[in-house]
Amino acid sequence: MSGRLEGRVAVVVGARQTPGDTLANGRAAAILFARGGARVLSVERRLYSAQENVARIQAAGGVPHAREVDATAGAAAYDTSTSRPRHT
Repeated sequence: MSGRLEGRVAVVVGARQTPGDTLANGRAAAILFARGGARVLSVERRLYSAQENVARIQAAGGVPHAREVDATAGAAAYDTSTSRPRHT
């Protein structure tokens, strides 16, 4: 899969990991996208959860970014490039 996603951005919502030895689907997807050459944006409700993925994504060869976004507030409520509420 190496290189197939070069120059692309993958946005993974819900890439956090629950404690333990398992690998959750979101985190696994983020790592696979990184291995494929994508820059990976990990979006979580709490920033610390998204930041936990940064080291793993870097280790997989990706360029990680972490953002805090409450997806339950609706897409129009947030600007994911800054993680700040949009003002209309």
